[in-house]
Amino acid sequence: RNCVVQDIVDAGADAANSVQARFESNQFGRTGLDAIAGQATDTGYAIHMTVRNNLVRDSGVVMQGEQAINVPRRNSAAISPGANAVVTGNAVINAAYIGIWALTASEMTDNFVYGACTVIDDCAGIYTGGADNHSRILRNTVVHSRGAPAGKPATARAPQAQGIYLDDLTSGVLVEDNTVIDTDHGIFLHVANRNTVRNNRLFGNRVSQIWLQETPTNATGELYDNVIEGNLIAPVSPQAVGLLLQSSYASTAAFARFDRNRYYDRASAAAVAASTTTGNYLYTLNQWRATRNVGSTEPVEAHGIAVSGLGYAASLVSGGNLVPNGDLAGGLSGWSTWNQTAPSGRVVREGCAVGTCVRYTAGGSPGVLASPNFTVVKGQWYRLTLDIAAETDNQVVPLVVRRGGGGSNGYESISD
Repeated sequence: RNCVVQDIVDAGADAANSVQARFESNQFGRTGLDAIAGQATDTGYAIHMTVRNNLVRDSGVVMQGEQAINVPRRNSAAISPGANAVVTGNAVINAAYIGIWALTASEMTDNFVYGACTVIDDCAGIYTGGADNHSRILRNTVVHSRGAPAGKPATARAPQAQGIYLDDLTSGVLVEDNTVIDTDHGIFLHVANRNTVRNNRLFGNRVSQIWLQETPTNATGELYDNVIEGNLIAPVSPQAVGLLLQSSYASTAAFARFDRNRYYDRASAAAVAASTTTGNYLYTLNQWRATRNVGSTEPVEAHGIAVSGLGYAASLVSGGNLVPNGDLAGGLSGWSTWNQTAPSGRVVREGCAVGTCVRYTAGGSPGVLASPNFTVVKGQWYRLTLDIAAETDNQVVPLVVRRGGGGSNGYESISD
């Protein structure tokens, strides 16, 4: 539906006589093989294909809940457009193998990929590879790459369902502003060099958020001079780490320049795991910074931060508490309650774990506990921060900053 194909020639033709196809705003469901295919190892590949705003569902796989119930067959990717391709705005839901696999000099932007790697392992939601690649992978969301280790030898069943995968000497690729959630490894660089992984959000990936692996290809190694900076790195289980660095040689020092990354290290203090011929290591962020032979060319994470080093949010605010009597030193002066129906909620001032607290007891309807008024200034940023504890699960406590009423203003919200 709405498929326009121009200048059709053999797929192996050169750039001057290339396949130039445009697939836009189509729907593909339960295709036995790739839904949109412009490349094959035995016949060549398309050039300058555009794949835009398509919905691809169950490519090469038949799902029953979370289980694939079809017999596995050879499958490359739900979308495999060849080289110099533009792949943008597509949704790929469930794929036997790779979600989107483009070759060199391609743009993969603003796509949503869910449930890749369902039948075959060692794959990714978005994949590319090769030297002098120079592709751009921007603003994509990759969620829940499943993985299928059962088809691998028993000695090699390590989970390998990636979010974004730069493979086999990939170089010159920009991976920026992507979100990757619930994969084995969020972003994977395998024997890749001179790539930039910047400002991505990597949350809750099961083994690592960023994996850099160097396997033997030559005596000097092939994983070097990458830039890993400005990423949000958030493992949320004790079994996962932020960075996983693996080398078949003695050092990972040439892997990348790491800087300005932000690590969530509450679930596990191990921000970085490293494995070389000299041994296996787990590091907190501060330990990694102090290490001279594992991690990166110096300095390691000169401006990186971890949650454990931040303290409470209020300690980072420039300026003091704007709420009068916010610490309750003056009793309950300025604090008030409101309910739509009687009785009103009750407040008392009492000691608690963090010092002094207001205890609010609900009234006859959902209530409002209001702090004393304070002044805000146009164009200024403010941070709302407080300690709160409830006595029941699933208690809903919306927090809002409102204008104080009076004149024509009706207590409008000035916060989100």
